[in-house]
Amino acid sequence: MVDEVISISHGKDLDGIASTAIVYRKFGKCKILWTEPQLLYKTLERVINVKNSKIIITDLGPNKATINIVVKILNKLMSNGNEVYWFDHHVWSEDLRKQVSEIITSLIVDTSKCATQITYESLLPGDTVAKELALIACDSDFWIHKHPLSKKLGKVVSSNLDKTYIVKTLAKGEFWNKTFEKYYHLRVTIENKMLKEALSRIKEHIICSKYKLAIMTSNSRVDTRELLKKFDIEKYFSAVISADDVEKTKPDPEGIEKILELFNILPSEAIYIGDLPLDVKAGKYIGCNTYAVATGLVPLDELEAESPIKVFKHITELTKILPDIEEISVDIEA
Repeated sequence: MVDEVISISHGKDLDGIASTAIVYRKFGKCKILWTEPQLLYKTLERVINVKNSKIIITDLGPNKATINIVVKILNKLMSNGNEVYWFDHHVWSEDLRKQVSEIITSLIVDTSKCATQITYESLLPGDTVAKELALIACDSDFWIHKHPLSKKLGKVVSSNLDKTYIVKTLAKGEFWNKTFEKYYHLRVTIENKMLKEALSRIKEHIICSKYKLAIMTSNSRVDTRELLKKFDIEKYFSAVISADDVEKTKPDPEGIEKILELFNILPSEAIYIGDLPLDVKAGKYIGCNTYAVATGLVPLDELEAESPIKVFKHITELTKILPDIEEISVDIEA
């Protein structure tokens, strides 16, 4: 019989939230701590003196700069009579996986699944609510977006709505309600404002530039076209490759290959920029000049871990590296 259940997860995306909801559903009550991979050691330090507790870490990969501190704390937690479980889908080295596995109660790492699916299979296999949460989270995390709620819940999670409220609501099997609807629309309004502001400053630079622009997206062709038309920017792109136009989506570079063929250029002549690790993987694999932009979808260190040429804070910073385009800046409160 444990004294307390402590859930530690990444609170900035749906996968971390949903996996925590499964932990909450399993145990009925738990202490919830949100953190980032690079700050996991600080979060563990907050519970380093607990005893006879169950600590469950989800959707947090190892951070190279701090993992040695994390390992020391894990040893301390285990010596205090705690159980420690770690469910993750990020990339681990074999040596580190073996090292941590020998310390804690259970480590499950599977890059083919989202963290929520791993948590579901480990804690609540067969539970219909947990199963649905896993389906929604994986649909969002892998950018499949075929589930009707994955995009909407993703925006709710990125809003200012209290994360613990989201967890408790999802844990009950309530996947949508009036509060979610309210914060979803607030988030969409903010994102549209940001996009409009950025576009208003960058359009003239695009028109005057010497560069051809293309889009490769994991969204559907219909959704992509609707978004481009909504903001009147379709005319600026010479090619649009959606999930409907390829057999394999990112991180497979098939979409990039199609664009390079259309433009009749080499990978080394192209600049590829994205906001997810899988974008960087795709661009680097095929040999493009690959950059990343930190939009908040994933922690900064996850982008840096893929070693792009540079990580931009905002898409408009791209003008700093392109000849013949005047530098611009956008200051928007998100």
